[in-house]
Amino acid sequence: MKKNETAGCTAPRLFIKGHFLWAANELERRYPDASFLTVVREPTSRIRSGINFMRVQPPEPAMGPAPWMWLSTWVRRCEVDYCNIEMEWYSRGQLRKKSDDAGSSTVPIATRCAVSFDDFKADIEMTMKKVYTECGLTTGSYDSGNQVVLPPHMPHEHTKRRRSGYAVDKSLEDLGIDEDELKVELGDYIAWCKSISTSHSTIMVENNAAEQDYCRSLHVLATGKDTEY
Repeated sequence: MKKNETAGCTAPRLFIKGHFLWAANELERRYPDASFLTVVREPTSRIRSGINFMRVQPPEPAMGPAPWMWLSTWVRRCEVDYCNIEMEWYSRGQLRKKSDDAGSSTVPIATRCAVSFDDFKADIEMTMKKVYTECGLTTGSYDSGNQVVLPPHMPHEHTKRRRSGYAVDKSLEDLGIDEDELKVELGDYIAWCKSISTSHSTIMVENNAAEQDYCRSLHVLATGKDTEY
């Protein structure tokens, strides 16, 4: 997402949401003043959720839903690859040599900010303050602790919503995935996620109010408009 001088600026702002890491280096070259934001989650829960989610998507009428084994194999492999790329790219230094009129100097290129979904669920206000601070956004106001004051349209607490259970919710064991083996394979990534989180508790991924509020907060950050999701 492109940065503005202030969060309240009315100038156009490009906002890209999605899995962009395969093109991250090119995006960084194209938009050197951009901020890249990722929200990290405990991966075994996310992989389980992703497989169940893919299964319940409307299939091609003549083919029926994708077989569980296909989904388990494909999602597991893709998620492990993505986790490792995400950790490497967001952990990489933000300073690079860039030539200017005065010669070659080391300057910051693009901001890379990683926050924990666990922290977001526990304290939306502090998490969004981190996003504003690390992404170089400012409202021009600071509290007594010298932390940025969020704009009035930014949610400060999660919206209360009625939850409902999943129609399909298979465990990793049901899906033929060894959870202990997966945790060993993603050990470095799990440690990195914990290093980002301030609470270090297990992250349960589900389609709940916190996930809805995360999308809402990013929409507000990009557009200045509060929209229900």
